[in-house]
Amino acid sequence: MRVRWGLLITMLAAAGCAPGAVSPVARAPQAIAPRFALYQANLALDLQTERTVQALPAPAAWDTVVVTVNSPRLKAPLVSPVFTSAASLSVGFTVPVGSASIEATLFQGGATGSLIASGSTTLALLAGPNVATISVMPEGSTVGTLAGTGTPGFSPEGTAAASAQLNRPTDVAVDASGNVIFVEEGNHRVRMIPKVPGTYFGQAMLAGRVYTVAGTGAVGLAGDNGPATSAQLNAPSGLALDASGNLYIADTNNNKIRRVDSAGIITTSVGNGIAGGSADGMNAATAQIKGPTGVAVDASGNLFVADTQNHLVCMVPAAAGNYFGKTMTAQYLYKIAGTGTMGFNGDGAYGTSSQLNAPTALRVDDMGNLIIADTGNNRVRILAAAAGNRFTLSLAAFYLYTITGGGASSADFIPAMSAKLESPAGIALDAAGNLLVADSLNHRIRKVVPGGQISTLAGGLAAGFGNGLLMNAKFNSPRGLVLTPSGEVLIADRDNHRLRLLRAGMGGL
Repeated sequence: MRVRWGLLITMLAAAGCAPGAVSPVARAPQAIAPRFALYQANLALDLQTERTVQALPAPAAWDTVVVTVNSPRLKAPLVSPVFTSAASLSVGFTVPVGSASIEATLFQGGATGSLIASGSTTLALLAGPNVATISVMPEGSTVGTLAGTGTPGFSPEGTAAASAQLNRPTDVAVDASGNVIFVEEGNHRVRMIPKVPGTYFGQAMLAGRVYTVAGTGAVGLAGDNGPATSAQLNAPSGLALDASGNLYIADTNNNKIRRVDSAGIITTSVGNGIAGGSADGMNAATAQIKGPTGVAVDASGNLFVADTQNHLVCMVPAAAGNYFGKTMTAQYLYKIAGTGTMGFNGDGAYGTSSQLNAPTALRVDDMGNLIIADTGNNRVRILAAAAGNRFTLSLAAFYLYTITGGGASSADFIPAMSAKLESPAGIALDAAGNLLVADSLNHRIRKVVPGGQISTLAGGLAAGFGNGLLMNAKFNSPRGLVLTPSGEVLIADRDNHRLRLLRAGMGGL
């Protein structure tokens, strides 16, 4: 099946300048050479099924344009000019992606038509004095289902992931070996899908099957200091793994952060089980938190907690030291963002002077900055660990800033701070430094590039279910996100009761 893709290319008269190399990113038309202009777009994120290629009439010296098609699968572009009439252009021409013979087409002055690129991800036009280059990124990325049938329920231990029933998966984590661990809020459990057979959390498991690692399915609080599979949870909604393979669970309605060690024994790391708030500097296990929904662990073992109903983000340091401008004692609880009052009072202020509104997901970047899904404020924010620059923001140490959200536009390829988000509830960072956001109630997965521009990776503004190419994929309140060791994106598609897997094409995301 061929997918009809295209882009609007307008060849404009302009003052002369030399052609130059152009990175394949989306941008508006701009003149770069005599009589020609540039238009670039990521077509996988373009919901239009067709766009127009247009060449305006030109003097004799400029009455043709040679188009060279480049593919990353080839060491050098192959050029075989095809003289295409205006009549044939009216029905389009084909660029086969990654094939042995890549077409080049000669546009004649005044010809218009539609560009079709089979399975392409990105097209870019670079126009020189008489040469335009279209770069075709190969096979588009796709979305599939890793686990869940779409029917909420519970399946016995050892059920194949594809046929297992899930119940409101809200977060997902992946270890260094590619084993998948996820929270089922509706089943009051944390479960695992091993990538390879072995013993995990004290249990023998087969690859590709679903096993419980914490929770009995009954609502409750009992079970600390025993096997996690005999312990009770109450609507858990977030989880994280540390470098040693210990699992941390945001046990939301129990007002605790629970820890399952590699042998499968569960204990409490944060919270005494009573909903409330505590002053800074209390022992983490006896302090009060309220409705935590997110947890993160950095490379040093420091624990971060989204104290959601207190509208705070807190930290439990693994070792004594100075963090985010505070002197801290190991295993004590400290506030690092939020005032405890729900709201939004602007950006560029000290973390504990800045209001939050029901923060959920947390991630630590490779510079030690904490990224926060400020869900009730419809923003994703960053708490700077040190002065620096991130996503075009100039950061002062220990201050809080908005990366994306708070704007009025649902469009793509706009500044991230102009974007309108709706309850962002999952965040992840990829190896290229892109920020991925589960824009939950917009039912989309968004991407913010380091240059500060936002686009949609997959999903639409309406809830639904659909696998396949990114433009066809649909979600229903996606929540947790995580990158696998191989660069795939795992998505907890909560109200579809599935775990979804976004696989990047050869051109990447």
